[in-house]
Amino acid sequence: MKKRSQSAPLRLLFTLILNSSLFSGSETLAEIVGVWEDKAPLPTARQEVGVAVLNDLLYVVGGIDSTPAVVDTVERYDPDSKQWETVAPLPADLDHVAVVAAEDRLYAIGGLVFASPQSATNAVFSYQPSTNRWTEESPMPTRRGGGRGAFVGGKIYVAGGIRSGGSVGDFAVFDPVSGEWETLPDMPTPRDHLAVEGWNGKVFAIAGRNPMLRSELEIYDPGTETWTSGADIPTPRAGIASAALLERIFVFGGEGSSRPNGIFDEVEVYNPAVDQWMSLAPMPLGRHGIDAGILRGEIHIPGGGPTIGLSRTDRHDAFKPQIAASIWTLR
Repeated sequence: MKKRSQSAPLRLLFTLILNSSLFSGSETLAEIVGVWEDKAPLPTARQEVGVAVLNDLLYVVGGIDSTPAVVDTVERYDPDSKQWETVAPLPADLDHVAVVAAEDRLYAIGGLVFASPQSATNAVFSYQPSTNRWTEESPMPTRRGGGRGAFVGGKIYVAGGIRSGGSVGDFAVFDPVSGEWETLPDMPTPRDHLAVEGWNGKVFAIAGRNPMLRSELEIYDPGTETWTSGADIPTPRAGIASAALLERIFVFGGEGSSRPNGIFDEVEVYNPAVDQWMSLAPMPLGRHGIDAGILRGEIHIPGGGPTIGLSRTDRHDAFKPQIAASIWTLR
């Protein structure tokens, strides 16, 4: 009796894969997967923080602590020692501050002084690790807190926010070399508590509120100085964290949910190349008033509020994403 070859099924599988006529086009859909890991707790539990990574260290700036009070606290995390240390405080107590790392400095931009829109500031401070000192920089053209920023093409872009009178679409760019600001065309949808990320030379403004929750994704091209629209985020929300990694934009958590705690634990990922969103497994603990920083391929999210309002936590976890095998769809 002739023995059947064990390799026959494999040959058939490869034949199917190589025969592109069986599939719905040449574009593949890459699945994103990942794991969460608990990290050393944030020493000062707080929400409405600014977060950035500079020189392979994670900085958490300002926020609202357990008093509750607005604080000038700045703490940084070392992934080698897995420990936190306190560094020079902000020159002012600030929450809802946009924090961006650019070249060799950390920038704290705008924010609220008394946790209310009426206290919005246009102050800008830069931190230099080598001296452990903050320096006052040229102020933003307008006062606002609850905006976000991104470092794109050697400049810092800051979009949205809130001040007395409500949400704004203010959009401006700061040149760290010249120390000067330039006012740019307003973001089409005024909003605060949004996410702002840079990718492929463009600025992406995502979700937020004004005061209703927003789902808009709006994209600014510095080359043409124009805004265009991308696919809406599936879950409208505000007070979110975001990070650009693996040529994707990840959005975490937020507030405004109909759940009893008012908090979202959703994780959604945008692929700019195909203008599509996908959903991932939820966060271990949903929070609002959060921000994120990327350390060694992991997205770190320290602090935040686990319930609506002025709650706060010292939780610090990190999500490590990866691209799984491509998924083909049969015709």
